[in-house]
Amino acid sequence: MNLGPPGATAYVRSLSDVLVHDVVKVSIFPPTVSLYAVYKEIESTQNYVSGKISLGAQNCDWRESGAVTGETSVDMVKEFCSEILVGHSERRSLFGESEAIINKKIASNIEKGLRSVLCIGETDFHHIESGEPNRILQEQLSNSLRSIDLNENNCEKLIVAYEPVWAIGTGKSATSEIAEKRCGHIKAQLAIKYGEVVASKIPILYGGSVDEKNASSYLETSSINGLLVGGASLDESKFRSIIEIANDLSSSKNQKEGN
Repeated sequence: MNLGPPGATAYVRSLSDVLVHDVVKVSIFPPTVSLYAVYKEIESTQNYVSGKISLGAQNCDWRESGAVTGETSVDMVKEFCSEILVGHSERRSLFGESEAIINKKIASNIEKGLRSVLCIGETDFHHIESGEPNRILQEQLSNSLRSIDLNENNCEKLIVAYEPVWAIGTGKSATSEIAEKRCGHIKAQLAIKYGEVVASKIPILYGGSVDEKNASSYLETSSINGLLVGGASLDESKFRSIIEIANDLSSSKNQKEGN
């Protein structure tokens, strides 16, 4: 709940000159009230036209229309958004969003052709060798994706973000070792549910006190495909630095692979 239309458009304007490499994708999630203003600001930019930068909504209701005061439907934003956050820890804790509701939202998003960024994560810190976080993650995945059929044709409609609640906004980010292990478990569970081929195409993100100082440590791991950036994204210089880190790592990886 930051940046109304004037502030949000000024923010994305300040990033208009940022270079985004071909294999790097940047998604921006403004508040709903600012979505259209941001879209009009970036719709003709090369990064947006080429798909390197996209827009997402922080929340959408699963119902199409009706007496749901204060909510936003997918149809209201799908003309300029390509993804929607689902199951963020703040939606769960502040608004009592259950996994049954999260499941309905993912199903609705897929039906409407939008990508869900599903956030899951344990509330309390556990030692890296503890199996409790894996149990919690497995349960959240199972409930959130119940009856959600993904295959090679629609697997791009899901991204999973590992967000340990104890690390969100606390400055206590998970170590890269913990994050890699948990994200690896998520990928394994997706493979059990959907098969190796489909699971390999579902990006796994890490979120939780990510900033320009620790971004590379997560992106360098084998099981983390990207980052869900919170507070640091409100600082244009920090967010720019994180994008540049992703650019540098992607270039280094391509060189090693001979591309």
